[in-house]
Amino acid sequence: MNVAVIGLGKIAKYYIEAINANPNYKLVAAVDQIRTELFEKLESKNIKMYDDYQKLDLTNIDNIYILTPYENHEKIIEYFLLFNKNIFCDKLVSLDLIKAQKIISTAKLLNVVYHYRFGSEVIFFNSHYKIEGIEEIIIDINDPYYSEGKIIEQAVSLKGAWLDSAPNAFSLLAMYLDINQLKLIKKEAKYWEDIDYYQSRMYLYFNKKVIINIKWGTENNKKTTIKTKRGVIILHHTEQEVIMGGSIVFKNNQNRLQTHYQNFFSFHTDIKLSENEILAIHTKVLEGEN
Repeated sequence: MNVAVIGLGKIAKYYIEAINANPNYKLVAAVDQIRTELFEKLESKNIKMYDDYQKLDLTNIDNIYILTPYENHEKIIEYFLLFNKNIFCDKLVSLDLIKAQKIISTAKLLNVVYHYRFGSEVIFFNSHYKIEGIEEIIIDINDPYYSEGKIIEQAVSLKGAWLDSAPNAFSLLAMYLDINQLKLIKKEAKYWEDIDYYQSRMYLYFNKKVIINIKWGTENNKKTTIKTKRGVIILHHTEQEVIMGGSIVFKNNQNRLQTHYQNFFSFHTDIKLSENEILAIHTKVLEGEN
């Protein structure tokens, strides 16, 4: 299957490494406005390179992966839908909820990628265990993007802690709950200039608490704690561990993001979200953005 990548930012290298590692896929083209080191590396390997996605020769391309900043997703998706190509978009199709709902409801060749769902710890747990009797879920996401009283330069384009991480958090919750039933009851946010670096949201799922804590600081630590009637389950996303009853029952020692995208290209058809789930994720993220 021949694929093209649009956008060669930080996450692109993990997509490309995973594509190259999978014999079912072949990277044939890539697009970026800036001649980055990755751009020149791909060019040296005879990958067709473009500075404008509208110049891309689509003749022999099956899948298109959109990895640009959020604000560009909508127009790029609408362009490629004209050519009946399979489109894979990272996290959000638009920052406007109404427009996102319209695109998701009408674009049958559109897929949205949430890499948390492809963590080895998540795949292992879901293939070996079934959660019953959920009492509470807490998702903690800490990223090293805030230091010395300001957001670091490399993270400014992420549009803040909520927009960067909430899509993945809700995509994970959608594996265990009907997220349409989540009712927001409390939220707290902290900002640097007009960009949030801290968000804490508490929801009720019927009478059970679901809490999402997202913090940009100096720490890189991500985990989901699921409290059930039978005990506590921890999906430690940073360490790629499953912890049950205080004991580690699974651990993967490979690079976390490399693993996520390798798993994505191996299993995405098996862990595919429904249109309703994608709509629900966008609604929960964008209706409570501010």
